[in-house]
Amino acid sequence: MNENETKNENTLPVQQGEEGKKSFSKIALILAGAYLITMIVSNVLNQFLIPIANDFSSEADATTLKTIVSFIPMYVVCFPLIILLAGRMKKTPPAGEKLGGKRVFVLFSMVFPIMFAGSLIGNFLSALFSAGKSENQLVDLLSSLNPLTIAVAAFIGPVFEEIVFRKLIIDRTVCYGEKASILFSALCFGMFHMNLYQFFYAFGIGLILGYIYVRSGDIKITIIIHMIINSLSSIIVPILVEKSDILNFSKMTATKEVTESFIMENMEYFQEHMIWIMLYMLYILVYFGMVCFGIAMLIVKRKKLDIHRGEWELDEKSEIRNSLVNLGMIVYTVFTVVLIALSLFRAAMQ
Repeated sequence: MNENETKNENTLPVQQGEEGKKSFSKIALILAGAYLITMIVSNVLNQFLIPIANDFSSEADATTLKTIVSFIPMYVVCFPLIILLAGRMKKTPPAGEKLGGKRVFVLFSMVFPIMFAGSLIGNFLSALFSAGKSENQLVDLLSSLNPLTIAVAAFIGPVFEEIVFRKLIIDRTVCYGEKASILFSALCFGMFHMNLYQFFYAFGIGLILGYIYVRSGDIKITIIIHMIINSLSSIIVPILVEKSDILNFSKMTATKEVTESFIMENMEYFQEHMIWIMLYMLYILVYFGMVCFGIAMLIVKRKKLDIHRGEWELDEKSEIRNSLVNLGMIVYTVFTVVLIALSLFRAAMQ
């Protein structure tokens, strides 16, 4: 081997490391820039349309308008812009393998404890940093059961988010290591929600969905799982809460013992709501059953989650460092933290 060949072999890993770092940085900068532009568009729409919503006699019309202001700029401006800019970058999609229905279900079950724990952490920290005054605006929108809100949250959102945060990002970073790519895409996904309510569970779900996409190479699987997850919160739970009148039922039963005479006195109420109350209780049982099963699967199957080396991966620690410590990620993180802090501060000052 001559001197030039030796020199080229020594400099190649350094060049690959720098190229990987630039790729992660560029994607993060694109995400931050696209979100900033979307905020500007959304604020302009707010100035013109929200005052109109206050004049609507129909609450459904007002909710539809708020949904347009909240979500449409994201799917008309933000995601297309990200796809346009990041889509030009070199991609090396994961080869993928057939996972099988049983394995997909096991991975899907892991989402439930992550989602549950992430929600608890997000709700606790949001209340803590806002003196208990912060509200999850997404819950208010979803509880309206507005058709447009449901369509966006349960169907349109998952398609765009999986294309961007799984397929687009992972296709362009998995060559630098699967672990770094999955971690980076999940963190970007969590931060993109720009609130503490959703950050932790979105990050955790992003890890599972990222792993499924890397192993399967099939974005349709993660889209379907994402749709199921979002449908629970945007369709199933709001319908059960509304039809069962569970909040009122809880108040009624909190102060009085549910005896035969109590049921007879409120027979009309129970005849109208009991089937829905039972369905709500059944949903709670199934949900926490999946949480327990998911915890068991995380413990039992954790070591069987195989992670492969990337084609241009230096070593695991170096690639994770390159994915998280770069100019773009620093800008994106600061941008996210500032927006979250401002939101919590405004809530605390109300």
